[in-house]
Amino acid sequence: MKIIRPGLILFCITVAAVFFLSVTYNATKEPIRLQRQKDKNAAMARLLPEATEFFDEELIENSGGVTEVSTGYGDGLTLGYIIRTETNGYGGVIGVLSAFDTNGTIIGVSVTESSETPGVGDKILNAAFTGQFENKSAALNVTGRLPGDDEIQAVTGATVSSGAVVGAVNAAAEYFDIYLKEDKR
Repeated sequence: MKIIRPGLILFCITVAAVFFLSVTYNATKEPIRLQRQKDKNAAMARLLPEATEFFDEELIENSGGVTEVSTGYGDGLTLGYIIRTETNGYGGVIGVLSAFDTNGTIIGVSVTESSETPGVGDKILNAAFTGQFENKSAALNVTGRLPGDDEIQAVTGATVSSGAVVGAVNAAAEYFDIYLKEDKR
């Protein structure tokens, strides 16, 4: 009986912990989903400010880490597309929203998810880095020097993270060219 009692107490504590964790998970699941949707909508509105509404498109194919596609509308016209991609960086998954006009020119880029090294890799979140993508449309490359037309200057000390974002934007551009370009729809 001396051996069974501590095991029974530990079992009861474990069952209680699992119960409270599941209650907490179920109580917070919907508010977390709503907050993520709100954050996504705010990021899309910043990337495509002229759009008054966004509609999620059916994902044709998950190529190159493309996870979501949304179309932005304003005054009944298609103003652009926002493509969400995920890629692996130095510290884990990086989520990127890439906004394109109807011709395939990049309007803007926003890193929405990152677990890169604080103070170094997380500089991919800064406008100084993401702003480099604006008005570009070619397949982009990362460089450590002053960038040319089809290049993005890497964040110093975060070449892997920078390359991951560039790869995510390139995957979004490829998806756009294959499935969304006006002459192919």
